[in-house]
Amino acid sequence: MFVKLVAVVLVLAPCLAMEGSGMIGGLTDADMDDTKVQKALQFAIDEHKKASNDMWISHVTRVISAKEQVVGGMKYIFTVEMVRTSCRKGEREGTCHICWNPNIAQLRVCTLTVWTRSWLGKMEVMEDTCL
Repeated sequence: MFVKLVAVVLVLAPCLAMEGSGMIGGLTDADMDDTKVQKALQFAIDEHKKASNDMWISHVTRVISAKEQVVGGMKYIFTVEMVRTSCRKGEREGTCHICWNPNIAQLRVCTLTVWTRSWLGKMEVMEDTCL
């Protein structure tokens, strides 16, 4: 009887341990106060600005959600609101103002996905739905 009880406990222990922690490799909420998360978001924004054909610089006005997933490295998935600013590409960005005129601002909700592999010193934008 005791052997059967121990066998059941050994079989169920991994399931019980995972129950409160979410699925291994699954998406979890990212902490926006974490410097790694902030660096990944800034990298995605910078890459968006480089790749965009728009002559106006876009600015993130709000992070709607930030998720992370352990893969062969770390994947960050950001859902953000972006609007145009008063600056054209190539101008100094410190003086840019957000255009609140909806016709000019063109508010967009974008998904930016970044894959980081810190041991290689690599970051890569995997998805940018606003391009």
